Amino acid sequence: MSARLLQQGQALHQLSRPYQNPNPQLTVMGYTQFRGTVSQLQDPTKIPSGANWIIPVKAWQLASVLSTYSDAIHTAKEIYISHNGMGAAESELELLRHIPCFDWITTHGAWTNTAGIVHHSGHGESWVGPRFPEHQRSASVDILATALPPLNWDANIQRRRWIKLAINCSINAIATLADKENGALEEKPFQLQIVQVCNEVAQVYRQLHTDELPAETLVHAVNTVIKQTRNNRNSMLQDIHAGRPTEIDFLNGYIEKKGQKHQLPTPLNSELADKIRILSNRVK
Repeated sequence: MSARLLQQGQALHQLSRPYQNPNPQLTVMGYTQFRGTVSQLQDPTKIPSGANWIIPVKAWQLASVLSTYSDAIHTAKEIYISHNGMGAAESELELLRHIPCFDWITTHGAWTNTAGIVHHSGHGESWVGPRFPEHQRSASVDILATALPPLNWDANIQRRRWIKLAINCSINAIATLADKENGALEEKPFQLQIVQVCNEVAQVYRQLHTDELPAETLVHAVNTVIKQTRNNRNSMLQDIHAGRPTEIDFLNGYIEKKGQKHQLPTPLNSELADKIRILSNRVK
């Protein structure tokens, strides 16, 4: 998204974490072609008041980011959050409810193994919608939609988040344990696992909501993303190979936790979560 916004001529600042050396050079290959420089800031007070914040982070990082940069974020005009999974930083986000806050969900695939070089390896689709029901669509959504199409407004983004949850519970955990690119999941043994994962997600959703989200809808969404990102190595697999923490507790672990709370069996999601935790501990 950064590269696409820069190609539009938008003013953009990238906030580097304190322990990172700022790298203003950005090269993007694949479905996005870009080579240029990005304004790098390490001091959040240098970000103009009234800016739109886009916060694409790991689920386990979100609470820390919102806390660390709290003073600057409270001057934002709008906030766009993108992360996998559910249950991240809910209390911190509640404190920002006075600022229009939107969830950005995307099925685009990208990976990097060299600082400043990104491979846009899967061309997917994106949706933006309100984290809180009182927040309305803004003109900034049109800017994002023009930068990285197709991007759609979804007033019921929370349902969409559950669809994305099923996608990540299926693709990330299964492909990571297989140590394969997403396209491998088209094989029958993996397809059987995907169906069971989606059945368990749909069961938990039904317990927590008044509407239905059929497992068949979830399976179709998973397989659509597999086809769109066939050559992509999912983010969890990248994290494992890099020795980084994974988002498993916000994905299959979230379904496991909600299942336990409501006495619903989620055997495969629980098994996948346990195996990823074990694998993650081995590579630390």
